[in-house]
Amino acid sequence: MALRSPPPANYSNGLSSDQEVSSSSSLANFFSPAIRIAAKAALIYMVVALAWIFLSDWFVNLIPTIEARSVVQTFKGSLFVITSAGLIFLMMWSSIRQVYAAQNAERKASSRLFGVLQSVGDCIWEYNIADRQLVLDHRFADLSGYPPHVALNPDQWRRLLHPNDLKDFDTALQRSAKGITAGLDCSVRLHHRNGQWRTLRVRGSVLDRDPDGRAVLMSGSISDISELVENEVHLSRLVTELTRSETELERFAFAAAHDLRQPLRQMASYASLASRHLPELEEQGKSNDPAYPQTKEDICSYLGFVNEGAERMSELLDSILKNFEQRSRALSLSDVDMLHIVDSVLEKLQSDIATAKAEIICEALPMVRADGPNLAVVMDHLLRNAIMYRNPSRRLRVVIGAERRLGGWEISISDNGRGFPPEKSEDLFKAFFRLHAACEIPGTGMGLSMCRQIIEQHGGTLTARGREGEGAVFYIQLPDSLERTEKTLQAFDKVG
Repeated sequence: MALRSPPPANYSNGLSSDQEVSSSSSLANFFSPAIRIAAKAALIYMVVALAWIFLSDWFVNLIPTIEARSVVQTFKGSLFVITSAGLIFLMMWSSIRQVYAAQNAERKASSRLFGVLQSVGDCIWEYNIADRQLVLDHRFADLSGYPPHVALNPDQWRRLLHPNDLKDFDTALQRSAKGITAGLDCSVRLHHRNGQWRTLRVRGSVLDRDPDGRAVLMSGSISDISELVENEVHLSRLVTELTRSETELERFAFAAAHDLRQPLRQMASYASLASRHLPELEEQGKSNDPAYPQTKEDICSYLGFVNEGAERMSELLDSILKNFEQRSRALSLSDVDMLHIVDSVLEKLQSDIATAKAEIICEALPMVRADGPNLAVVMDHLLRNAIMYRNPSRRLRVVIGAERRLGGWEISISDNGRGFPPEKSEDLFKAFFRLHAACEIPGTGMGLSMCRQIIEQHGGTLTARGREGEGAVFYIQLPDSLERTEKTLQAFDKVG
């Protein structure tokens, strides 16, 4: 725990004054019922005994002869002893019944309390501040994965907590110990033996204080709220994803309407020109006009532009349908070898790589938890982009690497191609955004948008960094699957 105040000056191996006060109070509470019962029995016995003595002496004095008085005195003494024994028996029996009933009620209450605690499933703790000992029950083994301990010191407990939670926990504990708050109630992350972080809710209160008001003993419970926190995070992520998807869908619809309008205008414009020239072509054909071949060639050219616009629109519609199919497709996660993914993509691009005379360097790549086919689509698009956007003044060089990051892997694809202005690094991932005209480099401007969407479905990120004329780097960050962290590290070590 966090209370680090030293023991009182008068603390020794024996009981301190604080502990003596606490012990005396406990003894007094324990013996109070017994003292009251004994006092009641003594009072009844005294009243009965005095009444017997005075009444029996008065009665004996009424007897005229000494011999009769002697007999009566003997009988009186025997009767007094028998009556006293019976009275003592009755009083003791009544007192013992009361004590037994009280003890039985206490045992039943303790049993009910124990049953409630067992059903709740919380870990019960007690912290002796003077001894600096933290005692936890057997449920702590379920929460931490470590063998149950009889007692821990505060440093051992703190070593299990997440470093970022220590300050808040210390503050909450000190405020509770000083009486600023009604009790201790805070959440901390505890390092489980299997490597996971479990979120716990620690609650408690001060049970005893010394005469100066300082906390001496605290107790409470520890609940595992990991599943609740995970559900809250998941719900928050879903809300964020829904909001992001709605915003992206609005932007997507606007961009789609804008980009689809251009080939429609082209088709309408050239179809209109062709329709205006058709009567002229007919007249020239009938009159054998020398301009007939040129007019016919113009109309064919117009129809070619109409056909080109139709093809462009078909391409855009296909990309839109593909994007929506990707949105609705559920991921099928498994352990995927990134090296195998890249090898399969490079094999498909072998002809393009040979044409571009590109140098592709693939460094050690890890095992990741992902949807293999979707990840292959991302790698295929990024490598195709690197080839298409190569700098004609130098040989293309692409390096694919991986680095271990906190909670996951970062896959990088860097090239020395044309690059892009740094301020356009986010615009690249917008639907239908293009750095170059379609006549220069073919494409719909949907590829990178779909790639980012795939990576975000995995809970990761896709970002880019570049300089115009120097090249670009694309970063794919994929989170670990918690239960696979250790195996992933081992697999990467073997590859490296």
